[in-house]
Amino acid sequence: MLPLLIALAAPADAAEILVRDAPHAQVWVDGAPAVRAGGVQVAPELAGGRHVVELRGPDRRLIAWTEVALPADARLTLSARDRALVTVKLETMALPVRLDPYPHGADLTTTVSYGYGYGVNPYPVRPAHHVPAPVVDCGPPMMSPGAFTALVRAIDDEPFSSDRLDLVRAIPGRYAITIHQLGQLLDTLTFSSEKIDAARMLRGSVVDPENAWRLNDHLTFSSEKREIQAMFREA
Repeated sequence: MLPLLIALAAPADAAEILVRDAPHAQVWVDGAPAVRAGGVQVAPELAGGRHVVELRGPDRRLIAWTEVALPADARLTLSARDRALVTVKLETMALPVRLDPYPHGADLTTTVSYGYGYGVNPYPVRPAHHVPAPVVDCGPPMMSPGAFTALVRAIDDEPFSSDRLDLVRAIPGRYAITIHQLGQLLDTLTFSSEKIDAARMLRGSVVDPENAWRLNDHLTFSSEKREIQAMFREA
């Protein structure tokens, strides 16, 4: 529903790029992150012309990129498959566009049906450029909401500090978490030393360290705030 609302809110002559099948990666278009809307990521209200689409892992390392040239009223749908950006569909003027096969390295010509005969769309879509796999590391998957809720409940139920921290140690290397989730974990811990140890263990698992300042809402003492903020500045 949200992609439809975004489309309705966009100017009639604005282009749009949608990327699907990228649950654990972030899509960037022309250097700006796309908006997550359900199962897709959307870059709305684009001007007609050339745009660079990038697929990046949680640590922002480049996985794949492609350059596309779109009419002002086009919608391009891409799929992130096997660490590549694959063109699924290009729509312009409310008419579907069929993407013809093309040799590797050649421009991709699109053919539009106007009702009588066929015309060639002058806007090419260039094939994706793939970054070699050895430099790609998407990292561990995000912890599901159900698994995270169960973990928080289990930590809450442990009476001893050492046992609570043992449960926290199960996260690094296996799951990625957000600053919001780290804050919820800190709320389950009682002592400053616990909170500092947990933050030290988990800072490498956080996908949005730029939001570390939000952790101050989950801390009581100035000393623990200073120490935890310093950890994220040094990371």
